[in-house]
Amino acid sequence: GEWSAVYGSQEQTCRVVCTAPEDEQAYLDPALLHAPLLNPPVLTEEEDALARSFFQDTAFLGDSVSYVFYQWETREDWLGDVTFLVRGGISLSSSVSGWWRIYYQGVETSYADAVYTCGAKKIFVMMGANDLAQFGVEGTLEYYKTFMDLILEKNPDVEVYIQSVTPIWTPATWREFSNEVVDDFDVLLREYAEEMGFHYVDLAPYFKDYTNGLAECYVSDKLMHFNRDGCYLWAQVLKAYALEQLAEEDSQ
Repeated sequence: GEWSAVYGSQEQTCRVVCTAPEDEQAYLDPALLHAPLLNPPVLTEEEDALARSFFQDTAFLGDSVSYVFYQWETREDWLGDVTFLVRGGISLSSSVSGWWRIYYQGVETSYADAVYTCGAKKIFVMMGANDLAQFGVEGTLEYYKTFMDLILEKNPDVEVYIQSVTPIWTPATWREFSNEVVDDFDVLLREYAEEMGFHYVDLAPYFKDYTNGLAECYVSDKLMHFNRDGCYLWAQVLKAYALEQLAEEDSQ
């Protein structure tokens, strides 16, 4: 159930659940098991406006997961004037090899050249899902490093924000791709970001249910892509993260 705590004019609500071991989950309500672990961040109008300002001169780089986010962001305008450098089906490996490229301003180009052309000062990267099933955790990380090297070679001053890979819907099967693989990769991705001095945005926990999969209410295709609620959550998490970054800047 949900519990609330009130202090003065402030109120916080959290979901509290006691889950059973995996072999006993069949006896529990599926609606409970596939509900989100965390509630979306809640922002005031003032906080929302401040957070939107953080994303000026920002480009989002990604595959089909980010492409769906782009479609909803275009309709809803949650983040403001941001650029999306995304393409469905693209992967780290195909981008690095030049086999697949993205389209920007009607021209097929590389991520590195697109970031340069659009003049982004910040990039939020969400890549790797299309590589994990084929190359595994270690192989995908190597492609990630090469991908970022190519971008930074062309754009040495861009500020990098690495977004964790998000979970897939638990019953889904796709080659060797699983949420355990996603978790293992995100651990290495965080370590890589820290080693390189990149920012790391941990999106995944907000999308998980009590089985470690993508919560039912956020999935659109019974695999890994989000519906409107999932994309709204993504935007809210990003804006909450932006407020944290701005607060850190003010304290320095």
